[in-house]
Amino acid sequence: MQVEQREFDYGEGVGQVITRDFHTGEMASKTIQLTPASIPTEVLPAFLRLLPDSADHRMQFALVLRDGSVVRIHAKEVGREQVAVPAGTSDCIKAELVPAGINKFLAHLVLPRIYMWRTEAPPHFWVKYQGPDGGQLSREIVRKLAHYESAQVTASD
Repeated sequence: MQVEQREFDYGEGVGQVITRDFHTGEMASKTIQLTPASIPTEVLPAFLRLLPDSADHRMQFALVLRDGSVVRIHAKEVGREQVAVPAGTSDCIKAELVPAGINKFLAHLVLPRIYMWRTEAPPHFWVKYQGPDGGQLSREIVRKLAHYESAQVTASD
């Protein structure tokens, strides 16, 4: 286990990933270069909600992984599917994310394709994820939405 802290300064174009081993207390730090197109993995689901409205249903960005590695990614809408998960069945837009750039071949070896499905109907929530568990060389997993509740909003709220 480890504790992780990330600091991104987009104005300066740099970021830092600091990790501390939970058991030994050993610290490690990694400085990374950022561009306006760099996004951390936590922002990925929200960022991909823009995909259907983008040119040709495609976008390109730099994904900052948990370990501080930065991988250029091409994302595109690859279809629409009806997806059944424990929370129910929904008509979804399927997005595919693939590594890009000069090291594309090497990136494919350490970061497999990622697939994400979100509902076509508002509020466009994510129902399924298939890809690496935590970044490069991590195991591939499938996550499925187990439960979803939506509060009813009225004009008087």
